[in-house]
Amino acid sequence: MRKFPLIVLLAAAPLSAVPPPPPVPVTLEATQNYIRALTSKDRDVYDALLAEDFVGHDGHSEKSKDRATWLSEISGAFASPGFHVTVLNVFQGGQIVSGQYRQRAMVVERVTNFATRPNGAPAGDCCVFYLTETITFDGGQIDRIDRSPFFENALSKSGERTDLNRRPGN
Repeated sequence: MRKFPLIVLLAAAPLSAVPPPPPVPVTLEATQNYIRALTSKDRDVYDALLAEDFVGHDGHSEKSKDRATWLSEISGAFASPGFHVTVLNVFQGGQIVSGQYRQRAMVVERVTNFATRPNGAPAGDCCVFYLTETITFDGGQIDRIDRSPFFENALSKSGERTDLNRRPGN
């Protein structure tokens, strides 16, 4: 009878008290290498991370992109002197994909693609935008990236615009 209160206490403990499993070391290393490749514009490291059967899904198109197309587009972005990526947040988890549990990471990015003329004035590229990339791993390689559409405005955690100067009474 003394075990009954212990059993009730254990059964009442929230399931969230159990921490999620840590990322698999090879996935953690691949995630870190991906972030380094993005922020330093290292095409060779980026290229080495993509699996041969890689598929990319861009938020601007319903068509998937093969490895060569995706790599060509990222190479063009990396070549732009105004292209810069700042990683704002990274989340790790997993999901069952085609009957297999797969490690995944979601990278939240702030991207700047202002190209400048020699006099410092902005050239053809124009913007700062935000996006997420959900990366699915097969071991230490990336076999899928799902990229969100671009978001232009950063809002506060309460949904207020952060780019407007607010004066009392306005």
